[in-house]
Amino acid sequence: MLKKIHIIINPASGQPQPILNQLNDIFHPAEVEWGISITQKSGDAARFARQAIT
Repeated sequence: MLKKIHIIINPASGQPQPILNQLNDIFHPAEVEWGISITQKSGDAARFARQAIT
């Protein structure tokens, strides 16, 4: 079964781009399909989470 993960990143929390390489290093060998959304304003994280589960 294909595993899917969606990551929501809040760039204001501190760690920007380098996390993308770390995520790829973890998920690629495990054959996990993954994607990201990056928040830009209040409410984005909740909206992205709702979209990811529908």
